[in-house]
Amino acid sequence: MRLGIIGLGMVGREVLLYMFQFSASQEIVVYDVNKERTQAEIWDLEDSIPLGHFNHYSHMRVADEYSDIKDCDYVFVNASIPAKNLTDRRALLAENEKLMKEIGEAVAKYSPNAIVIITSNPVDAMAYYFIKYSGMSPQRVIGSGDVLDTVRLRRYISSHFGVSALNVTSFVLGEHGNSSFIPWSIAQIAGVHVDTFSQMKGLPLIDKLKAKEFVRKRGLDIYNLRGFTDRGIGASVYTIFSAIAQNEQRIMPISALLQGQYGIDDLVIGALSVVGSNGIEKILEYPLTDDEIKLYHTSAEFIREAMK
Repeated sequence: MRLGIIGLGMVGREVLLYMFQFSASQEIVVYDVNKERTQAEIWDLEDSIPLGHFNHYSHMRVADEYSDIKDCDYVFVNASIPAKNLTDRRALLAENEKLMKEIGEAVAKYSPNAIVIITSNPVDAMAYYFIKYSGMSPQRVIGSGDVLDTVRLRRYISSHFGVSALNVTSFVLGEHGNSSFIPWSIAQIAGVHVDTFSQMKGLPLIDKLKAKEFVRKRGLDIYNLRGFTDRGIGASVYTIFSAIAQNEQRIMPISALLQGQYGIDDLVIGALSVVGSNGIEKILEYPLTDDEIKLYHTSAEFIREAMK
């Protein structure tokens, strides 16, 4: 298995660490504009190999050009223009569109059969631009979407009820950002709706507004205190990768190109999808309430407006 990583900022570095530690890859090729720092990151990881903590060996090397990201089975795209360089959202999006055009065309040329996992923000728009400029099948282009947001939601719900997060089935959908929403109609604990579970356990109903606020603020809180977020998204990317590599047929709220589902067409947005060996095996259209569908459309319009 050959992996390509484009962009080795804080998120890209965490993706590299997960792939190095846990994937059964034979080679990992890393492309970043800062080649000296990229080489140093690889050397630092290589120093851990003789300690024998890994059951495989991934040969890592720096890519001098995009052409070195050739014949990869998977490509992880983490590159983006830093927000601190451009304060206007639309100017930032325009510059990132140019970058995604460059990357999309390069990946399509050198690794046309790869499955691509994108974390570059704003991830829904970036995944859309990648599909547009690469011409690759939307089935094989996956944005990290609302996977991390969903993890945060499940942690909040599990804490409220005092149960394992593994028993919680709930999701965040829509834009990976402030217009996301929680479809409470399908939120369950061990097969029981969260409100019914509250009655069963003799607890007050979960404060849905506080839950939404927690999900939206957690990433910002981490950013404000640490200066960046990387570990949660790194783990989320590995989870997506593992679902594909092991053909788990796992349902995940990833960024996918909708083509009529929920009345939304030609837009990448967080949607519950079956993820397996072919990438996005199927986008699922859940029976959401009318109010939830409206929230979905509001989120979709927010993304469209930003991309104008």
